[in-house]
Amino acid sequence: MDAAGDNFQNTKKLFTEQKIILSFPSMIAWAVLNFILLYVLLNWLLIGFEFIQTLDDFENEDYPAYLYVCHIVNILACIWISVYMFEIFRVTVAGTYGTWYWTENKREVPRFTVLRFIYIPTRYHIGPVAFGSLIMPVCSIPRFLVWLISSGLGIDCSSSGNRVARLFQRCFNCCHGAYYGVVKKFTGMSFVHVALHGNTGFVDASRASSGLCQKNFAKIAVLGQIVLILYLGGMITIVLLSFLICQLSLTSMNQADLIMMISFLLVPIGIMSFVIFKLLAIAVDTILMCVLEDFEMNGGSSRYMSDNLKNLLL
Repeated sequence: MDAAGDNFQNTKKLFTEQKIILSFPSMIAWAVLNFILLYVLLNWLLIGFEFIQTLDDFENEDYPAYLYVCHIVNILACIWISVYMFEIFRVTVAGTYGTWYWTENKREVPRFTVLRFIYIPTRYHIGPVAFGSLIMPVCSIPRFLVWLISSGLGIDCSSSGNRVARLFQRCFNCCHGAYYGVVKKFTGMSFVHVALHGNTGFVDASRASSGLCQKNFAKIAVLGQIVLILYLGGMITIVLLSFLICQLSLTSMNQADLIMMISFLLVPIGIMSFVIFKLLAIAVDTILMCVLEDFEMNGGSSRYMSDNLKNLLL
């Protein structure tokens, strides 16, 4: 308990003293732009669905099989592109905060670091990012296949259905969830490694980052739990405050004003809070990777590592 409390205090000091997010205010704008692009991509998916529906006149016939194929290709392409866009964003964030860490005097960080790392992934890392962004959708295929098979065979996996099928589904979901979480964590670290080193493929980055994480698994696990608690606590606080504002506004606003407030106040607040916490999570992963590499190279005599980071690591 004492060790966990010390790590919690060091993590809070890391967030407050280093002012990670505030070091690059333009990164928040870049994050918001990415979410806007993802929203546009979702609308493009819906437009593509409507367009595919108009390819054939099947009012008096069965639904053509090739249209199913078109829908599947459209959905898979949109999923891959959306994951790719997010991983480009991750590489940009990781490269930016990696530059921040490896600069001894934080005031001498290049002014256009964010723009530089927006350009670098789109110019040099398209291949590794495209390959890595395909891993998570592929890992989701087994769960989709199990659902498809159970639906196609008419197997009822609900609480009142087949007990054997329900047991199998729960065991599979548990194993797949654990496997998916591990792959997701190591994949994220691999993207951070690509951003920090650049001259490596995704497989080599995965091998290097997984080896580094395995050597320091306990530190990563503790820090990950702390960040998750802070992340969930912050999001729950924002949701509760938003709900409280809505409840207080219901008595003094008509329906039109309430819709306007939700659209132009609460939704942007929710998006901004999600963006900031997501930035924070990626920044922490990046700095943790930098700290582990720095510690392996220089030990406790590093010029880049602050006292709080040394306490958190040692």
